[in-house]
Amino acid sequence: MIVSTSIFTLGVYARTTSGAYALMVMGRLLFGLGSGAYAIIVHRVKAGRFMGKELALAFSVEILFDRLGAAAVFLLFGALVGPLGLEACL
Repeated sequence: MIVSTSIFTLGVYARTTSGAYALMVMGRLLFGLGSGAYAIIVHRVKAGRFMGKELALAFSVEILFDRLGAAAVFLLFGALVGPLGLEACL
């Protein structure tokens, strides 16, 4: 997933070239493929380790941390926009 994010970022910085959009689309496509496979593996491991009510709790905790992580990214991204020169992305 790091490689796909790096490809997407190269597309952001290559905004003056004609291939910038293609790099960004390729990066997102690779990220989607990687994160989908990762999610399937994680859910299979959780289903094998937890039973009954524990399985529901495990999925709930995962969703909670997913939402908290997304909120933290939205709150902290503003501080990184200026130093990284990503104003054009907003």
